[in-house]
Parts: sequence; C-alpha cells; structure tokens
Amino acid sequence: MSKSSWRDTLEVVGLVAIVASLIFVAIELRQSNQIGRLGAMMSMADSWSTVGLELASNENLAVLLAKTDSGAGRRDFDTVENRQLFNILHGLDHHWEMRFNQLKLGVLEAADFSYPGPRSSTYASAYHKEIWPKIRPGLSEEFAVFWERRFGLVEQ
Repeated sequence: MSKSSWRDTLEVVGLVAIVASLIFVAIELRQSNQIGRLGAMMSMADSWSTVGLELASNENLAVLLAKTDSGAGRRDFDTVENRQLFNILHGLDHHWEMRFNQLKLGVLEAADFSYPGPRSSTYASAYHKEIWPKIRPGLSEEFAVFWERRFGLVEQ
C-alpha cells in the first residue's frame, strides 16, 4: 500500500472512531437523563406518599386542611392552627417550586406537573390567598407568577 493510501485509510478509521464515540456519548447522555428523570419522579412519588400518609394519620392536619378547603380563613383558626397551616402551605409551595425548577431544567416534563390542578381546593383556597403575600417573597419570581396564575392567588 502506498503512503497516501495508508493515510486515507487511517483518516477513515479515525473518522469512524469519532462518530462511534459521539454515538456512544449520546446514548450515555440519554440514559443519564432518563435516570435523572426517573429519580425526580420517584422523589415526587415518595414525597406525596409521605404527605398523604401524614394527612391520613394526623387527624389534626386533616381537619385543618378540610376547613380551609371549605372556605375558612385565618380568622377561623387560633394562633397555633394558623402556624401549622402556614408551615404546611409554605412547605408545599416550596416543594412545588423545586418541581417547577426540575421542569425548567428538563428533568421533568409538563405532564409530570399536572398535579395539583388549577382547581385544587387547598392551593386555590381563601386561606392560601390570605397567607400568599407572606410566602411569596421566599419563592423565585418566575415560580411565584406561575403559581399565582395557576391558582388565582392575586387579583388579576
């Protein structure tokens, strides 16, 4: 084989190796993204399982949220109950902000963020609307605007 023929062969082999390595990296990246998304979805499921079990086993929390779902406002609760409700809703709002950030990063897809729906009796409650001005400053502006629109938390 001539020198130029060897060089041409080596260039073709090198090109094939580069293409093969790029394909391998793409496959690895896709698998990594799928694993990340699965992890985020599992985390969300675990979180909601924990919240559901806590509400099912803690009669006090269930009663408080049921009252807010029925239209009760801050004046309908004593100081301790208001603190409990604030902590619950504040924590849940932050939970959803983290999920919102995962959506923006592409870890989650829009369909993964279908709950809670815009008519959620908890998030669209009069109580949540009352305490929203105290919760909002701790959230990112982008999420706060999204959450306000989703649940009508501010007058439009």
